Amino acid sequence: MQDESHQLWGDICGYVWSKKGERTSIKMSNYRTSQTWYRAVNIYTGEFILDRAKKADTKYTIDFINWLIYRYKEARHVIIWDGASYHRSEGLRTYLEKLNGGLPESEWKVRLLRFAPNAPEQNPVEDIWLQGKNWVRKNFHRLSSFKEVTSMFETFLSGKVFKFNKIKQYLIPNI
Repeated sequence: MQDESHQLWGDICGYVWSKKGERTSIKMSNYRTSQTWYRAVNIYTGEFILDRAKKADTKYTIDFINWLIYRYKEARHVIIWDGASYHRSEGLRTYLEKLNGGLPESEWKVRLLRFAPNAPEQNPVEDIWLQGKNWVRKNFHRLSSFKEVTSMFETFLSGKVFKFNKIKQYLIPNI
């Protein structure tokens, strides 16, 4: 399972108390400080894989796939993800045609499947992302910079193994 997420400085601690019926405004000093993450979970081992990117687009998606291939050299990869435009782009299709080189589908190095449209609840990576974000929220009072926020998020999730039923339901035998 794969998904991207974006952390924005000012978005991490998104709750505030105010008087009932009154609108509360919070000034933000920097709207552009952000971090994009490509992340995946290996449904067979539960291993969570996290990689930083400048943004989510076709180039960084291909970079992430190449990183997965490099990391798991002997494996064939089935990536299940959402219908983001860069997951369906012409550039990605061209890349896959070259990568899979006219092989029969049963021998492809990378095969892509999509979750149902507008159904993030199907993707276990969304649940993992929420665990990381909640960890940062609980410890936000200790953090004074966005660098500390992203470091804490990455430290909390890196190397973790997740084995919950939502992941197991996607096991695909004999691919």
